[in-house]
Amino acid sequence: MTMTFEALGLSAPLLRALTDLGYTAPTPVQVKAVPAALAGGDWMVSSQTGSGKTAAFLLPMLNPIVEADAVEPLANYHQAARAAFGGRDEETDAVIAEWSFALEA
Repeated sequence: MTMTFEALGLSAPLLRALTDLGYTAPTPVQVKAVPAALAGGDWMVSSQTGSGKTAAFLLPMLNPIVEADAVEPLANYHQAARAAFGGRDEETDAVIAEWSFALEA
């Protein structure tokens, strides 16, 4: 049985954005890391490029931003996400931009 993003405990708007972006199922790295991060746990991942590490890091960090938006709408997800993550590198910044624009749609 394939794990779903819904089973990871992500918020509904984030799940919609993932669907809109064409993500269908979490990678094994995301299955292990996202629930641990959402629960406040520490984790460390070492795996090959393309294994989903960036999303495993960003999804749990975006989740509270999206949940806060449900209480008081954000004017711009991209600015909020960049402020939270600081644009650590080009790959992370590109993913933040892609996901945040999907959340604003």
